Amino acid sequence: MEDMLVWADTEAADTLAWVAADPDPDRWPVAVWSRCHAAWTVYPFGMAEFLVRLLRDQFEEWPLSDIGIKGVAAPRFLHEDDEDAGADLGIDPWD
Repeated sequence: MEDMLVWADTEAADTLAWVAADPDPDRWPVAVWSRCHAAWTVYPFGMAEFLVRLLRDQFEEWPLSDIGIKGVAAPRFLHEDDEDAGADLGIDPWD
């Protein structure tokens, strides 16, 4: 795909990007390279709506290879450094 601007990668080796073909960034849809499907899928909405739908489990077909956050009742952000620090202390920060 042309005009791709990557904004995230997952631990499952998926790539999330904007299709930056329009001069107006508010109109850039989200594209996901799913490792398990080995294909790009373009979603006709922006990053914020994509993330809200992801966290609310509002996709007919899950867009990511990793299902670790699928259906989580109270999702939250945890920085990788904080997760690593907890693991170093033997604490599972997701419990």
